[in-house]
Amino acid sequence: MNFDWKDVFKGTPVLDERVLEHLRTTYVLLAVTAATASAGCAAAIFIPGMLWLMSGFIGRILCFAATSFLGAAVANSTGSAKIGMLMAFGGAVGASLAPLISLAADVDPALVLSAALVTVAIFGTFTFIAMLTSDRPMLYLGGMLMSALGWMFFAGMINTLLGARTLFMTVELFFGLFIFCGFVIFDTQVLLARADEKLAAGGRLTTDDAATAAVRLFLDAVNIFVRVLIILIRNSQKKERKERK
Repeated sequence: MNFDWKDVFKGTPVLDERVLEHLRTTYVLLAVTAATASAGCAAAIFIPGMLWLMSGFIGRILCFAATSFLGAAVANSTGSAKIGMLMAFGGAVGASLAPLISLAADVDPALVLSAALVTVAIFGTFTFIAMLTSDRPMLYLGGMLMSALGWMFFAGMINTLLGARTLFMTVELFFGLFIFCGFVIFDTQVLLARADEKLAAGGRLTTDDAATAAVRLFLDAVNIFVRVLIILIRNSQKKERKERK
């Protein structure tokens, strides 16, 4: 008996064949973007001098500028240029994560793989929740999620200026993880709603539409991965300190 991934969504009230094909294209692009991010991270770690540059203030500014420029380029380009910009964006994001990945590998090489697996599990779970919810309630919570993200960023800046507090950092990590789990549902339901609206208007779902959605989902996955990895690093370091006593 042959398995068809589309059978997973059979019987759901929100998905038809054209939307399923659009989802397939989106998640293929998401996977390829994640692969280019891995390649960008590996290049930043193994090319002599790159990791040192990325760890410094200037390197962080350059990474921020590059990811911002490429993110805007993805939004404003079309066709093959859009796909190329998406891959470049993934590579730049991966390079910016190199210092964190290197730190995790120094603490315990297994942490990176563990964080990746946990991220896939979290992302997959909340994606299915979004797809199997017919009334799409999270579409109305986008503003709340953005406000919470803004307040978290502002509070993080205050905490940095006043000196890092371990308790606050822990709360920020888990609260941020909670927010981006919400964004997975929100962005998935936005993807489905826009696809339905375009089809209802007589339009056709294109690769450009899929690439735009893939950027949002990729950023959600990256933010979840970063927070999960930091939590694992801190737990591993705490365990190591206890064993030394």
